[in-house]
Formats: sequence, structure tokens, C-alpha cells
Amino acid sequence: ELILAGESWRLFSAIILQNSITCYVLTIASLIYTKTIERKTGFTKSFFLFILSGTYGYIASCLFDPRSITCGTTGALFGYFGMLHIELITSWRHINWKLKFIKYTVFICVFFVFGTTTYVDNFSHLGGLLMGVLFSLMLLPNVGIYGVRRVVGG
Repeated sequence: ELILAGESWRLFSAIILQNSITCYVLTIASLIYTKTIERKTGFTKSFFLFILSGTYGYIASCLFDPRSITCGTTGALFGYFGMLHIELITSWRHINWKLKFIKYTVFICVFFVFGTTTYVDNFSHLGGLLMGVLFSLMLLPNVGIYGVRRVVGG
């Protein structure tokens, strides 16, 4: 209600706040785990992914659960996990994708279980994951039909 009343700054400030030590530790662990994103995409793209995923996560949270009060960077981190999953899908022939897929999925499941606690919102997680997937698909190069055959064929 406050965001709809004109306090849109709450969408951005919620991304940088933490509500507990446990959430802070999980955030640090997942940032260490997803540090390859900045190396591969550069600072600017990873920064925009973080901000867009976090903001879109809190927009989804406000739409689907308007009475709850949440904060934390987990929506933005789910954007990183969405990008990691898209990277696995696009380069599955070149890497050991099964082990990485299991690791990423376990991390996501841990956060979804953690999202059932107080002041942590799974709608934010889902919104951030969706924006991470969409942003990652936007970053993929445009490839014609012959290029797709070459990429898929190996």
C-alpha cells in the first residue's frame, strides 16, 4: 500500500537490507557461489541483473502478498541462479552440467525452504528467478537458423 501511495523507493531499499543474521550468512554464501557471473558478464550486466531481479522480485511480492513486510537480497540472488541455469542449458555439451545443475537446484531449494520463515518471501524469490531467466535470455546472442543448428549440433 505504501509503494502504491508513492513511496517507490521502498522497492530499491528492500534489496540492500537484511532481516536476520541467517539471511545475511545465506546471502554471503550464495554471493561467493555465484561470483563467476560478474567475471563472465562484466560488472554492468551483473549489476543490472541484480537490480532488475531484486526489484522485479519485490514487485511480484507486492502484487501477490501485499500485506507482508519483507526485505533481503534473495530475490536478486535468484536472478543470478536463473542466469546460471540458462548458462547450463546453453552450454550443456561443453561442461559437466549434471553436477552443477544439482548444486544450483539444491541452493534454490534451500532458499525456498528458508522462504517459509517469517519476513522472507517466496514470491520475491520466484519473481527474481523469472527476471534472471528473462534477462539471461535477452543477453544470448541472436543466432539465425543455421547458427542454431551449428550450436545444437555441437
